[in-house]
Amino acid sequence: MNGTLRKFGAGIGIPLGAGIGSTVAVVTGQSADLALLAGYGISGGLLTGAFVGRFADTYSGESDWASRVFGVAVLVGLLVGTALGLLVAWSLDAAFANGAAVGAVAGVSLGVLLGGILLTSARTSEKPTQGNVGGSEQ
Repeated sequence: MNGTLRKFGAGIGIPLGAGIGSTVAVVTGQSADLALLAGYGISGGLLTGAFVGRFADTYSGESDWASRVFGVAVLVGLLVGTALGLLVAWSLDAAFANGAAVGAVAGVSLGVLLGGILLTSARTSEKPTQGNVGGSEQ
């Protein structure tokens, strides 16, 4: 795919991270710190998207490629989300356990969305090998 998924992963990670960071701020009652949490979300989305996109590009064509990409997306999202949750808890003088738990949930959510979007993008960019999409030859 020549780096297409890597670039697409990093690009789509930015708005996904901003959306998830903003949602976490509103749901947890930290609306006053919306910009801070959205900023952390953007950085987490960019980092996760770039890593997962590069993984998807590097291992495309391997056996069981889709499940590997989806699994890596969820795992990286979990790790990055947990680390950012701890960082947010430290920034806001909150409990570290709560920050890690909320960050883990947000990271897994980001990983699921990012993995699904990358897989859908990769599948729609593939060219059919034979015949028309509708199956009828003309």
